[in-house]
Amino acid sequence: THRILHAAIGASTEAAELLDQVKKHIYYGRELNKLNLFEETGDLLWYLAILADELGFDFEDAMKKNLEKLKARYGKKFVKDKAINRDLDEELQSLSS
Repeated sequence: THRILHAAIGASTEAAELLDQVKKHIYYGRELNKLNLFEETGDLLWYLAILADELGFDFEDAMKKNLEKLKARYGKKFVKDKAINRDLDEELQSLSS
């Protein structure tokens, strides 16, 4: 739908603005503008809220499922090898249960 496209474009745009602020800090030596990062985070969350509303889920459910997926991927601790050699079937199963 148009709301899904609106949310996806908006989230991408806001994520790019957030990344640009970090880029300017790291590569151009500008002071990190935490107020701007706060603003861009809020904007990004707004678009994600539109997407969640349109798809019929809430942030809490999405976060819980993401944690289950990460536990399926890494167990109790991040391991670089597991990040590279992922079991996608197990991860997808954790999202659909």
